[in-house]
Amino acid sequence: MNEEEADFFTALESENGGPVRYKTYALLLGISGKENIERGGLLYIIEGNLFFEDFEKPPGLWDFIGNRRKKAYHKFKIQQKTAAVASIESVRTAYVRMALAGEAADEKLPPVTGIWKKLWRTAVQISFKDGGSWFLEVPDDRKLIQMLNEYR
Repeated sequence: MNEEEADFFTALESENGGPVRYKTYALLLGISGKENIERGGLLYIIEGNLFFEDFEKPPGLWDFIGNRRKKAYHKFKIQQKTAAVASIESVRTAYVRMALAGEAADEKLPPVTGIWKKLWRTAVQISFKDGGSWFLEVPDDRKLIQMLNEYR
């Protein structure tokens, strides 16, 4: 970890009142009851709280070639208590997209296990006791599921 990253995590810890217990890159596909979000960012656990926050995207090649106006960046951060997690499952990303489009009920998405996880693109559905869900793609869904089960 370089100095800039260390400073970032030190600031996160002081802002949220404890050490970072788990962190991973995540692509937040959406939140139940809302439209597709599709934001890349950091998913982390601090003191019994699960956070997702995005970061401003650096300009891409097309931004330099085209004469487009840059959209104003607005920070996106969400938080839930880990104790509020009702279930965590791997589900097909195609089903997540259907649920976020209102074509399927998100509380009835079938879990993906075994060999099927290798054959289909998967996401993690974190369902909360209040009825809402977060849908995320993460590099290691088994590690995320294990960590959330430890902290809830």
